[in-house]
Amino acid sequence: MSNTGHGSSTFRPRHPGPEPRFRINRESLRASLWFWPACASLAALLLSLLLLQVRPGEEAEWAQWIWPSGVAAASSLLQTVATSVMTAVTVTFSLTVVALQLASQQFSPRLLRDFARDTRTQTVLGVLLGTFMVSMTGLHGMDPNRPVPVLVVGLVYVLGIASGVVLLLFIGHITRSLRVDTMMLNSHQGCLAVMDETYPASETGEVQYFPEPGGGTAVPARRSGIIQAVRPTPWWTCSAGTD
Repeated sequence: MSNTGHGSSTFRPRHPGPEPRFRINRESLRASLWFWPACASLAALLLSLLLLQVRPGEEAEWAQWIWPSGVAAASSLLQTVATSVMTAVTVTFSLTVVALQLASQQFSPRLLRDFARDTRTQTVLGVLLGTFMVSMTGLHGMDPNRPVPVLVVGLVYVLGIASGVVLLLFIGHITRSLRVDTMMLNSHQGCLAVMDETYPASETGEVQYFPEPGGGTAVPARRSGIIQAVRPTPWWTCSAGTD
């Protein structure tokens, strides 16, 4: 309650209303692990339904070049690819999440968020889920009384090979991501990005100078990282030539 010259009035503080439970923006979509893989799965489903309509006869030479066998062999291929891909997704990502959880407890809890925001992780998951979706859709459309949808079978063949390649690349990527120098570099780059966005540079530019060590020579590094090995022989050769 407050009294003014025009009489008494009551001012009630404004309390913000309840925030929406689901807020969709660019940052939330980027941090979502399942959004882009879900889009890839939906696109694979639509593409499979479209390619299922193409069923050339046995006299078509290009169809025989893509898949020379019959419906039974095509169904066996689709079953094998679908089972293998889903097994690889389950085992690989389960072990990866466990490793990231242990690493986040020791180093930084931001590892799990960076894992979900990583575009390469989302790409690998999208390729694997898309392959599974094409295989299941093609398997559902197999009919022993109709010609083989060779385009679907050929697409599954290509996606199966691509899934194996991206899975190996993903394992190597996760191995590099759990290294200490990689985590430090990612944290450094993320901090610089936030600083540039929050505190933009002035018009004249800002240059920060660091004092050089007295009695020594600064040796610049070509990239960020940690010292893993020291080879003193080139130093001795260089110092002997300057004396």
